[in-house]
Parts: sequence; C-alpha cells; structure tokens
Amino acid sequence: MQIKYVVNEFGPAFLSTFNYVIGEVTKAVTVNAQSQTLPSITLVFSAALLASKVLHDLVYQDLPEFFEDHLKEFMEGCHALLTAEHPLLLIARDNNSVLVELRASVCDILNLFLEKYDEEFGPYLGTLLHDVWGLLIKCGPQPYFDPLIITASHFLTSVITGPSHKMMQDSAVLKDICEKIVIPNIQLREADEEMFEGDPEEFIRLDIEGSDMDTRRRAAHDLVKGLTKYFEGPTTAVFTQYISSVLQQSFTNEVELCRAKDACMHLVTAITAKETTGAAGATQTNQLVNILDFFRTQVIPELKSPVDQRPILKAASLKFAATFRSQLSQQMSADIMQSSITLLKSESEVVHTYAAYLVEKMLSMKDPSTKKPFFDRTVVKTFSGPLLSELFGVFERTQEENDYIIKAVLRVARILQEDMIAHAEFCIGQLQNMVTKVCNNPSKPVFNHYLFESIACLVKYIVKTQPATATSFEGILFPSFQTILTNDVADFIPYVLQILTLLVEVRPKPCPPVYIGLLPPFLNVVMYERPANVPPLAGLLIAYLRHNSSDILAHNQLQPILGVFQFLISKKPHDHDGLKLLTAVFDFIELQRLLQFFPTILQILLNRLQHMPTAKFERNLCLTLLSFCAKHGGASLIESLEKIQAGLSAQLIGHVINRHLSQIGSEDSRRIASVGAVQLLCDTPAMLSLAPNAALWPNLLEELIKLLESNHQAAEEDDEAEMAAIEAAAVGGQTANSYSKLLFAAVPQAEPFATLPNSKEYLARKLSALSQARPNQLGPLIAAKAQPTTTAALNGYLSALGLPLS
Repeated sequence: MQIKYVVNEFGPAFLSTFNYVIGEVTKAVTVNAQSQTLPSITLVFSAALLASKVLHDLVYQDLPEFFEDHLKEFMEGCHALLTAEHPLLLIARDNNSVLVELRASVCDILNLFLEKYDEEFGPYLGTLLHDVWGLLIKCGPQPYFDPLIITASHFLTSVITGPSHKMMQDSAVLKDICEKIVIPNIQLREADEEMFEGDPEEFIRLDIEGSDMDTRRRAAHDLVKGLTKYFEGPTTAVFTQYISSVLQQSFTNEVELCRAKDACMHLVTAITAKETTGAAGATQTNQLVNILDFFRTQVIPELKSPVDQRPILKAASLKFAATFRSQLSQQMSADIMQSSITLLKSESEVVHTYAAYLVEKMLSMKDPSTKKPFFDRTVVKTFSGPLLSELFGVFERTQEENDYIIKAVLRVARILQEDMIAHAEFCIGQLQNMVTKVCNNPSKPVFNHYLFESIACLVKYIVKTQPATATSFEGILFPSFQTILTNDVADFIPYVLQILTLLVEVRPKPCPPVYIGLLPPFLNVVMYERPANVPPLAGLLIAYLRHNSSDILAHNQLQPILGVFQFLISKKPHDHDGLKLLTAVFDFIELQRLLQFFPTILQILLNRLQHMPTAKFERNLCLTLLSFCAKHGGASLIESLEKIQAGLSAQLIGHVINRHLSQIGSEDSRRIASVGAVQLLCDTPAMLSLAPNAALWPNLLEELIKLLESNHQAAEEDDEAEMAAIEAAAVGGQTANSYSKLLFAAVPQAEPFATLPNSKEYLARKLSALSQARPNQLGPLIAAKAQPTTTAALNGYLSALGLPLS
C-alpha cells in the first residue's frame, strides 16, 4: 500500500518529466542534424533511457491507477522512443550505442505490459508491434545490437504465444519472420566463430550448458518454437522449404557453407523438438518433420567426414545427435557412437568436447518400455578399449581439464564395473597422472570431483572383486596421496581420505602395516578444525575400527580416537560425526576393553547434553545409546549411569530414548534401534526393578511399536539419480570449508543383526519369554498403560507366532 501511495503521488511529476524528455527527443530528431553535436544528442537520449527505466520500475509491481489513466500518453511516448533516429547515434562507439540501449529498455517495458497488463495494453499492441518488427529487421550482426534483438524477439515471441497470436497467422508474415528475423539471428556470426576458435570454453558454456538465455541465437530459437505453438503446420512448411533450398545450394565458400548448414541444424531442432529432458533429449517431436531422413542425409555424413574438416559443422552435428538421441534406431545409434569415438581425436576443443558429451549422453540412455540401458555392459565392452584410449588421449594431447571427458570416463567405469579389470592398470595410471598435474593448482572443481569419483569407482568395483589388484592400485595412488597430504592441498584432502577409507573397506584383510602407519596423523584434532575434513576423517577412523580394531588396541590408539570423539561432539556442526565414531567404538571394541573408558564417555555425553542440548544431538545420541544396548546389552549402560547418579538412567531414557526412538529414519538405523530397545525392555532387569525405570517401560514399548509400525521405504537404486547426485556434489565444489561426498566411495555394509529374526518377531519372542519369567506382570501393565493401537499391534505380532503374553 505504501508503494502504491508513493507511486500515485509521484506519478504526475514523473509524467510531466517523461513528456518533457519525449519532447526533447522529438525536437532532436527533427532539427537539422548539422546544428547538433554528439554530446548534446547523447545527453538527450541518455535522459530518455533513464526515463524508460524509471517507468519500468514504477509499474513493475502493479499498475497504479494514475498510470492506467494516463497509459495512452506513456505508450505514445514509447512509440516515439522506438521510432526516434538520429544520424549521429546510428554508429556505435566503443561497441556501445545509447540508441540501442534505449530501444531495448522500451522493449522491456512492452514485455512487462504484455505479461502483466495485457488487457490494458491491448489497444496499443498493434502500433508498438509494428515498431518492434521494424527494429528487428533493421538490426545488424554487430554485438552491440544483441540486447535489443533479444528483448525485441522476446516481445515478438510473447505476442505469438499469447492471446493476440492471430495477428501473426498470415503466411506472408511467417515467411517474413523466417527470412528477415530468424535466419539472420540464428546464423553464426564472425564473433561466434572467433569464440569457437579462441575461447572454446565460453562457446561450450553458452551452447550446451544452458547459459545462452541472453544470446540472439537463443532468442531466434525461442521465436521459432513460439510459432509452432499455434501455427505448427504453416511454420514447419515455411522453414522446411527454406532449409531444403539452402541444402540444395552449391557453396563455393566453405565459411558460408558452414554457416548455412549450421543454421539449418538449429532450425530443424527448433521446429522439431517439442519436449526435451536432460536424461533423454527430445522425447516428443514434430511429426511433420522427417528427423531420421535429416540424420541420414545431413548429420551422419558430416560425422563420418575427415576428423578435422569443418569443425563448426562437426560440433553442430554432435549437438544435434545429442538432442535427438532418443529418436534414433539401434543401428543409427551404434554408427553415431563409433563416429563420436573417432571425433575424440579432433584438434578442436569444441569438437572433442561435444563428442565426449554425446558419448556420455548416449551411454546414459534407457529403453523407455523396459527401462534397461540402451548400451548395456555387454555392448559397451565391445568398444570400451578404443573409447577409453581416445578419452585419455585427449588429456595427454591437450592437457585440458575437461569436465565432459572425465564425465564420460566415469560413465564407462560405472557401466562396466568389475569388467573394467581389462583396462584397470591403464586407467588408474592415467587418473593418477591427472591428480599429480591438477594438485598443483586445483582450479576446476567439477573436473576435480569427477576425477576422484572415477578413481573411487575403479577401486570400488575392481579391488572389491579382484583383491589381488589392491597392492598395484596402492602403489600407483599412494605417492600422489602422500604429496597431497604432505603439502596440505586443502581441496583434495577430503577426496584422498574418502578413497583411503574405501581401500580399507574393500582390500583384503588384514591391512598391511602402511595403513597403521598412516593413522597417527589422523588422530590429531588439529586436522578436524577444517570443516571439510571432518566427515571423511570420521569415516576413515570408523573403517579402521571395523577392520583393524586389534591393531588399534595393540598400538594404544583407542584413547586418541576417543579424544577425537570428545572434540567433535563439542562442535554443534560435527556432533553427529562424533556420535557415529563413538557408535563404531561400541560396535567393534569388546566391552571389557571399553569399561575403563565408559564412565568418562558417559560424563562427556551428559555434559554436552546439559550445556548444549539440541534436538539433532539428542536424536543421534538416542541411536548411539541403543546401538550400545544392541551390541552389549542394556545392563552395563544402566549400571554405569546409576553409579554416576541414582535415577540418572531413567532421566536419560525418558528425555532421550523415549522421546526420539520413533523418529529414527534409515533402514539400518531402525534395525539397530529396535534391537537395542528390545534389549532394554526384555533383557535388562533394572528396567523393571528400578521404580523410575519401570514407570518408563510402557512408554518405551509404545515408542518402539510406533517405530516398527511407521512406513519406511528403502530407496530404489537408480543409475541416473546416482549420477545426478554426483553432478550436484561436483557443482557444489570441494573446498576447505565445504565437503563434497564421493558417491562411489560409499560401501554398503552388511545388514545389522542379520542372524536375528525381523524386528517385530524379535520383540514378540523376547517379550513372550519375559512374560513367562514374570507371570501376571507384563500383560496387566501393558493393558493398563499402553494405547489401544499399541496393544493391537503387539497382539498381532504375538498371534502371528502363536505366542502367549501373561
């Protein structure tokens, strides 16, 4: 309301100023040009530019009443600004033109009105559309025209796709749009060709990474797609006729040939691809276009021509094939895959990058009916050798840190998995060489992430299934890892720690002495002060505990590990990592070796709980305590707590376990928590003999049954979701303060307590046995204290097994 009040109050003064500026512009273009100077004319048009921007901002949020009442004057002013010309301003200086900026700013106003106030704007649309149309036709190829072409094309597209689209339905109008607006702006310009050669990374970013929203080519592409919304038939006819005539021409100039055919490929894409997805490319196409015929006659011959001939057309053909990959036959896909592998030899960075891009996209394709990979492992094995050789050949030849090449390497490794053994030594050596190179200056986070994901993928699938390869992998990787750790390459240390963890998990046991020698520096809490180090360091210590607990005890390293735990839970952002580490200590260290430390551990936990309580900490502590109970029983926990303070066990059970048990999420965590809770309920005498604990017993049972009855679906494995997660982590980037998880460094662990019955059956059997030992105690207690839903669920567990409860 305040904005509306201010705008309405300011409106009359602004209208007066706006009309004055329009008058000065009109005077400037009608007075004899020889009597004027460039600075004076520039000042007038600059004032008009500012006035147009103020008008845009004043009506952006809403159309105030004053502006609606005087809309005719404002729109007439816009018409005057769009049609105003002055010979001194028609030539850009320093690649800039105030006249072009002014016209682009007015087009922004028209776009805003068409989008938000189309009813009020309707009476003025015809005149202003004619003005914009005229400007688009007169714009030249110079880069300073780009802002105007983009905003004006957007306005034209909005008209074509909106309620006023019938204004454009005449075939002559469509022909004019094709020849005078779309074709000149969809063609490559000299500046684009210079970028292709001189700044290929920027060309790639604009062309295939979705960063081309503010380019004239994208504006022309969107205009064509807009035309097909209501005029698919006439638009297709006009553009296919133009494309056919171009393709039948004989070009004597190679540059003109490339520009013309490149434009044709972009036009075919614009009129044909109706729906596209990142995973499959074009999924719905214009049936009036024979896309397969275009592939056969134009795209495939270009891809099969000599590698370094017409690189611009090679790139356009590869991009075209990537867009329509889902429309290809099996044989055509195989032919294009072979051509793409060959084009990885290209000296052009754009071409070999697009070839890798197409390879990776085609390898990710799935049959929509069966959901099976289009290129399965058996097929990929037939060409994996040449493909990997050419992919790594790009690195050796160019020394580029190319995101698309390394993504393709990872895709091949992901598909082949243990079948990568045939290429393992070659690939791991090449990847290690890249690590050595980039660790001197880690400047490309996406490339770096995919590089380490590729190493992790090879380790995970090859060392795990071919244990004999562990020693050779370690011999190749460890020198680089040692360099990274010694030189404190902050961006790479978390990656190295994750791969070390993976090696500890998958290599043959016991681990050789070199691993024990690596451990002491990781027990220094200074390493944990860098946030990105914490999750992988904690994970590495957990892996050591899982597989090398005897060595840890033999070298007196348990106490330093507990020191790390104490440090981590003192930090709110990392307390969950500290509790995971403590849980691993409970899981993999015998109770007798733990008892000397257990009172101190409990004191540390209670101190944190008292002075820095958070819901997150309590939830994770609940799981940690129940994990202890599951592994070692509840008696030691309650006994130790009662020694610290009488009634303390009841406080901890009531405040932490009962409060958070039913909220535990992951499948493995639920299993551990349920076993631990059953141990507390049924195998811990103090739960019923101590009055405060006995009072909490029914509530603990109720929370456990809530956990067992809650719906939880395990996530299904999905290759594309997996690769999307990698992409998200890579884009986030690994820094000293942010941790990027390597997806392939994660190793699924065995199901916890797999030898026990499922959780519901386990509870029923244990509870029935306890009731037999305490006749006429549990049944009445549950009947008196439990909710009806709890009782019904429990009776269902018991009756399914034919077990009594007394």
